[in-house]
Amino acid sequence: MKFDLDKALAAPLSLFVVDEARLFRESFSEFLAKVAPDGDDFDVELFDADSSTIAEWWASAGTAPFLSDRRTVIVRHLLRNDAADELKAMAPLPSTARIVLVADEEPGDDDAQRRHSGRRTKWQNAVGKLPGALVWKFAIDAKQVPDLLRDAAKDRGYKLSPTAALLLTERVGGSLSLGTDEMEKCILYLGDDKTISEGVILKVTSANPEWNVFRMVEAAISQDARTALTQLKILLGGTKNPESTVFSSILPMSSRYLKLLWQAKATLEGYKGEGVYLEKPNFGAEPPYRQKRLTDVAKRLTFDHLNRAMQAIADADCELKGLKPSTSNAIDTVERLFLTLAQH
Repeated sequence: MKFDLDKALAAPLSLFVVDEARLFRESFSEFLAKVAPDGDDFDVELFDADSSTIAEWWASAGTAPFLSDRRTVIVRHLLRNDAADELKAMAPLPSTARIVLVADEEPGDDDAQRRHSGRRTKWQNAVGKLPGALVWKFAIDAKQVPDLLRDAAKDRGYKLSPTAALLLTERVGGSLSLGTDEMEKCILYLGDDKTISEGVILKVTSANPEWNVFRMVEAAISQDARTALTQLKILLGGTKNPESTVFSSILPMSSRYLKLLWQAKATLEGYKGEGVYLEKPNFGAEPPYRQKRLTDVAKRLTFDHLNRAMQAIADADCELKGLKPSTSNAIDTVERLFLTLAQH
C-alpha cells in the first residue's frame, strides 16, 4: 500500500514500523520535505529513543512552533526503548504538536530480535489505542519480492532470470531492501556483462544466517558432508562466541528447517487436516519462494529419512544440555551431528 503522506502529516502521533528500509527511506524523504521544505530545522527536533524519555518527547512537541504551523518531534530507534506502557499516562498533544516514532530495523542475535519483536508489538498496541494516532508499516508482500528485484535489475539495464531472482530473495531472507543492495554488488562485479546469474549471486552476495543454516542442513541430508561442514565453519567463524551460536541459532534453525521439510513432504504426499501443519513453524505460512525450495528438497527425501534426521538433532541438543552423556564440546558435537546426517 502506498504511503499516505497527508495522513502522516495530519496525525498528532505516528508510529512508523520499518520492515523494508528502502520503502521507508523513500517515503520518509517525502515526509521531511513537507515538514521542513527549505531544510529549516527550527521546528523539528530529533531524539534517539535509547537516550531520551517519553516525557522529553512530549515536552519538546508541546513547545510553541517558531516558523511553522506545527512543531515536529522525530524519535529514531524506538525499539531500544521499552517504555510503551507510559504512553497511556501522557497528556493529549496540543494541535501544534506532531510526534513521529520510528521503529527502525535493529541488528542483533536471535535473543535481541525476539526482544525487539516484543517491543514492536507493545508500541504498536499502545499507539494504536490513542485517538487520532497513526500506525504505518513499511512492509511488502514476500510474493512480490522476486518480481520487484527483476524490475530493479531491468531498470539498471541488467537481466535477472526468475530462478536467479528466487535465489537472491532466499539469500536475503525475502528483504527487498537487502536484495537491491546485494544486487548493486553484483552489478559492480559484472562490469560490461549484463546478466546477473545464479553463479554470480552465490559468489558475490552475502547470505543471511538462516540461509546458511538451511543450506548446511540441506547439504548434510543430501549426503554432501564437505559442503555441510564448510557452511558450518562459515557460520561459526563469523561469531565471537561459537558455542553460543550453536545453542542460539544453529540447532534451533536446523530443527525448524527439518520440521518445515516434513510438512512439505506431507503436502506432497497429499496429507491434509490436523497434525500436518504445525502452528510454528508452519509450511503454509512460509513465503512462496521458500515453499518452492522446501518442496524441491522434500521430493528427494522419505519420512523415515526426515524422522532420523530430526532425532539426530534432538540427541545432539540433549547432549549439549547434559540430558545425555557426552564428552564432546559444542563444536565437536555439531560437527559430528552433520557428519551423522550425511551418513543417513
